Amino acid sequence: MGKESPNRLKHFAALKSKYQATQYQDSSPASLLYLILRKLDLGIELSDLESNWLQEHELFETLEIIWLQQFRMGESKRLEAEFSHLKAKYKVAKNWESSVGNVLYPILWKLDSENSLTDSEVKLLQENNLTQIVTIVQYIKRFAELKDKYQATKYQDSHPDSRLYRILKKLDTEASLNDNEYEWLLNNELFETIEIFEKKESATRAKVTQLKNKYQAIDELEALTPDNPFRKAALELLYNLQQNLQFTQNQDEEDRELLMRLAPLYQQDREQAIQEGEQRGLQTGLQTGIQQGERLVVENLLKVRFGEIDNELQAIIEPLLSLAPEEFTPLLLQLSREELIHRFC
Repeated sequence: MGKESPNRLKHFAALKSKYQATQYQDSSPASLLYLILRKLDLGIELSDLESNWLQEHELFETLEIIWLQQFRMGESKRLEAEFSHLKAKYKVAKNWESSVGNVLYPILWKLDSENSLTDSEVKLLQENNLTQIVTIVQYIKRFAELKDKYQATKYQDSHPDSRLYRILKKLDTEASLNDNEYEWLLNNELFETIEIFEKKESATRAKVTQLKNKYQAIDELEALTPDNPFRKAALELLYNLQQNLQFTQNQDEEDRELLMRLAPLYQQDREQAIQEGEQRGLQTGLQTGIQQGERLVVENLLKVRFGEIDNELQAIIEPLLSLAPEEFTPLLLQLSREELIHRFC
């Protein structure tokens, strides 16, 4: 041990200082403490015998340092295992470095903790061809929006295969839920979501009934002959039924389809009114009869859509009659009261 003695003595002294064991008087490299501290400094786990020896010699500060070091070593292994698990979960290629210092680790951790990613983090994923993770980010955002919309935020699972996600997507497309899906919501105590679903179902059934009644009225009206005394009365009732469609540009598909069905009847009614006007005006001339017929059409449409014709509506009749029937008819059907007055007054 001759030549190594000074170095070993110096090394032993440094280890005693590092691991707070200076109160131990024996400084000989042959001491068991030197072996223990060397093993500790190399990250080698101590045996129970060695740990007990430190305790017997009241080297408690050294034991605390050992415990902290072992904890850090264990924590490091846990972090590496967690990173490997996250890479497997989000299908990251195996050639990515597994070090916990990797920039990808905090991104995956945030994603798995349902925290939002920054634009720069999303850009980093895209630049590294990790498009599958970007897709998951978008999915999580959409799932969170659906949870908030349908009051299901208390449900914790946000995995892409979550059954709740499939149910909420289905609910968002106006589709009806089956018995199993409804029972699943009940079992998970998502009562607010169920209430929203039931309200949507009720509204859908009411809309279907309303449309069914509308189309039935049209079918019955189409079956009447033009000279049937009930046709005009029925047509006026149908006009009243149409008021809730609000003839504006913001029509849904059912509204547009219904208007297409009604268009021929509107045209027939207009032509019938013109003929009646022509007949009443035979004594004063054909042109006067046509004008009276067109006036009758305008007045009828205004009454059906807005009720009684007040002074403001009366003021727009003459400007409307300056247009051809094929021009003023769609305007009367589509524009609101305010839009008509603004345009023709």
